[in-house]
Amino acid sequence: MRTAIAEKSPLAADIIGWRERIGISTPQAAKIIGVSLPTFQGWQKNRTCPHEKLLRIAMAAIEADFQARERVENGY
Repeated sequence: MRTAIAEKSPLAADIIGWRERIGISTPQAAKIIGVSLPTFQGWQKNRTCPHEKLLRIAMAAIEADFQARERVENGY
């Protein structure tokens, strides 16, 4: 299924990969991004995202924050 999504939408594949990299569930991701769960699930299923650039910026910032926290926790 992931391959099919990747073929349809780079955004959908990026969202799924982003969640996997930082290790959060779909409900957690929706809450962190600040959208409803159905909206976030729709983006993962290739529905239109009217603010794709803003979503990508938010995902990058959140991932950087998670990585920084992980470095602090691991003593880097």
